[in-house]
Amino acid sequence: MSNHSVVQHLAATLIHNMTNASHEGMPDAHAHGNHTITEGGFLSGRNPFVFVASAPLPTFIVQLVVIVSMSRFVKLFLSPIKQPAVIAETISGIILGPTCMGHIPYFSETIFSKPSLPFLNLMSNFGLVLFLFLVGLELDPRMLKKSIRNSLAISLTGMALPFALGAGVSYILYTYIEPPSHQNGFTKYFLFLGVAMAITAFPVLARILTELGLLKTKVGGITISAAAVDDATSWCLLALVISLINAGSGLIALYVFLMGLGYSLFLIFVVRPLFVRLLRRSGAFDSTPSQVMMFLTLMIVFVSAFITDAIGIHAIFGGFLAGIIMPHEGGFAYHITEKLEDIVAILFLPLYFALSGLRTSIGSLDDPISWAIVLLVICVACFGKIFGCTLAAKVTKMNWRESITVGCLMNCKGLVELIVLNLGYDAQVISQRTFAIMVIMALVTTFITVPLVSFIYPPLYHDKPEEPANSTHHKGKKNGPPSVLVCVNKIEQVPPILSVIHLLQSKLNTVVPKDSRKGSHQSQSSTSGGINPCLRPQKDVDITKPAKTTTGVVINSLRLIELTERDSSVMLQTSQDALKDDPVTKMLRTFCEMNKSKSHVRSLSKVVTMNSFGDTLVKTSEQVNAKYILIPWSGSGSMIEDMPIGPIQQAFGEHRQRRQSIHTPVQHANFIQDLLAGSTCTVLILVDRGLDVTSPSILSISNGQTQVQTYQQIYLPYFGGPDDREALEIVIGLSAVPGVKINVIRYKNIISRRYSGNSDMGSGESNDTIEQPEMLVLDAQDDDLIRLYFGGQGKNNMLYSEVESYTPVTTALQFLGQLSSSDLVIIGRGNTRMQNSLQFKNGDNERRKVLGDVAESFLLCPCNASVLVVQSNRLTTKL
Repeated sequence: MSNHSVVQHLAATLIHNMTNASHEGMPDAHAHGNHTITEGGFLSGRNPFVFVASAPLPTFIVQLVVIVSMSRFVKLFLSPIKQPAVIAETISGIILGPTCMGHIPYFSETIFSKPSLPFLNLMSNFGLVLFLFLVGLELDPRMLKKSIRNSLAISLTGMALPFALGAGVSYILYTYIEPPSHQNGFTKYFLFLGVAMAITAFPVLARILTELGLLKTKVGGITISAAAVDDATSWCLLALVISLINAGSGLIALYVFLMGLGYSLFLIFVVRPLFVRLLRRSGAFDSTPSQVMMFLTLMIVFVSAFITDAIGIHAIFGGFLAGIIMPHEGGFAYHITEKLEDIVAILFLPLYFALSGLRTSIGSLDDPISWAIVLLVICVACFGKIFGCTLAAKVTKMNWRESITVGCLMNCKGLVELIVLNLGYDAQVISQRTFAIMVIMALVTTFITVPLVSFIYPPLYHDKPEEPANSTHHKGKKNGPPSVLVCVNKIEQVPPILSVIHLLQSKLNTVVPKDSRKGSHQSQSSTSGGINPCLRPQKDVDITKPAKTTTGVVINSLRLIELTERDSSVMLQTSQDALKDDPVTKMLRTFCEMNKSKSHVRSLSKVVTMNSFGDTLVKTSEQVNAKYILIPWSGSGSMIEDMPIGPIQQAFGEHRQRRQSIHTPVQHANFIQDLLAGSTCTVLILVDRGLDVTSPSILSISNGQTQVQTYQQIYLPYFGGPDDREALEIVIGLSAVPGVKINVIRYKNIISRRYSGNSDMGSGESNDTIEQPEMLVLDAQDDDLIRLYFGGQGKNNMLYSEVESYTPVTTALQFLGQLSSSDLVIIGRGNTRMQNSLQFKNGDNERRKVLGDVAESFLLCPCNASVLVVQSNRLTTKL
């Protein structure tokens, strides 16, 4: 006996024993009435796996756990290839149904017994009403205003051709597949299959466009608009078809359709304005909806579902219409979706699509003609949709590659197709065999969408994302104003970032006079690891001489939002209002206005997966021509032991214990590493430990003062290398900021200045990882840059000194005792001279790998000063 047969035999035996036990207990149950069965547990002889009409909850819980667990298990294999969840949920239903596990004896009779299916169907349809409400919430009518002509052309052409072809194929299905008992009228049959062949799944398509990074492109914009028109039109046609199916005559069907149309107009022109006025008065647009507003919203949904069902269409249309009339102002639709989507997507929706799989009996297609018709239906569905939409897109002046991509995207059927098929199956318009054929077609057309689009339209051909309408950016021109890209996702990270931005404004607004750049000489070495071409030394540069300034700085505020399995994350990408009042951007604009700055703030947002954060930040910096990328370090940079202790912690005596540092999350470390590896501009990473907008340098500007009593100290420990040279360039630009006192100390390793190895090397930092001849060249480059700016001494508010030591980093740490929480330490990241020469006992390994050994040694010291880690703009430099 094979292993498969053994497993199947054991499963059958287990289920058979459970069933026999239930049958043995049934006479007693009937003798004592249902009350005994309802209240008794398994110790009283009751089998919890047996369905009882008066107590359906245990059976429903078993069905729910089995269906949801199987759906999640199948999804594990489909998620890496970017397949939507509806495929996993339908396949899980097919596995649990008669096609696969239904062959196990007593499995279907025990888990999915026929008397229990009406209760399962009730819960799944209840969830479907809520899901169609969420689908209506996703449809923002304002999307239709953009490229409305092109969207209408693509949508209508993409529906007309497959509808006509579907009507032709329906004759073959009606003749060869439908049994005589289901042949109740060809008109209803071909109308229903025509609609099923013509639709496009808007929710699935929106997620696919977001995951492929196409939603903000030309192709994605016109496709999502066409899909919205397609979706709305499909539901109207389906309502007409269902009214024909449920009505006894054509005249009654007309009355049903007109009543549905009248109710839709009543919702749009009466209910919606009143509801919007109520939301404004309650302040729902300024914050998340209250429980009262949630109550009214859900009542609109359920009452609307009841009315449409009473009219004779279907309850799900009422939920869909309720979603359509919900306002998107102030992110209201987004907040409603955020509150409902988890319970719907995790529990209710898998039930509905699993029922589709349970109804799908692939074994009923048991002859070559049936499978030939399956192939024919798939080919006709793909040809009609792809060819029709491609032709219409080409007419709208898109190239062939873009046009074919639009056609392939619009061919996605997804969950909307399955909903339509279930409605037809429940109305007995189609038989089980036709249902199985159409389910296979829906799965295939949805499954091939992502691979086809990825092959035809790879990222190489993607056009640049569309610019926001309120953008003040100069579209990345090389000769435009200097630009800074700031990525802040938490409101508490804004104050320290504002402090650094204020310092950088002086740096970016300063241009070295042209006459001071004459007579520049080249470095003595042309090897990689030489001085950055932008940083090569010029003679006689006087940093106290007034410099020319530009017209302002462009501050690009980028919000990176993680693309999750939730539909609300997709809505953030499509919604125009969800991020309109971004608090981070508001604070940046307010800061610039208070300081009477000429800087311009530009708001950007990207919805991408966590693994794409680094690449997205790099691409955005190239698009906006950023000189600096400024990001906060969200790991363990803050001094945890200095954080305030709450009353509960004090009651348990935690204030007497020093807290341990929180180690950096691996995902955050990988994000920063990807950014540093791919960046083409200077990257600044701020580890905040108390820096904020109350720093003296900022207060002096805000109060209009030129003389201040206190100073913000900026400390640059200079060890040498490209990153330290870039850090020095930044510090030089900061010298014009009032209220700033700069200390630049160059630390020279005594050992590294000896050409030949000496056995008397001392302790601590010893072996250098750079060959001695190359180190002498690098020292000469550092000498040139120091001589350029300081000439051996400091200037005004800049103090410069040199210290020789056997342990340079340890010596540099001693200066930290003179700094406070409002001060700033600027450190070059990639100092390979100190690599493998420092000892870390209690350090953060992830932070050390990202920020470097020198930065980690500074962060481990008990100092309150914040640290700014600098990586220079270099791609081929080794040092």
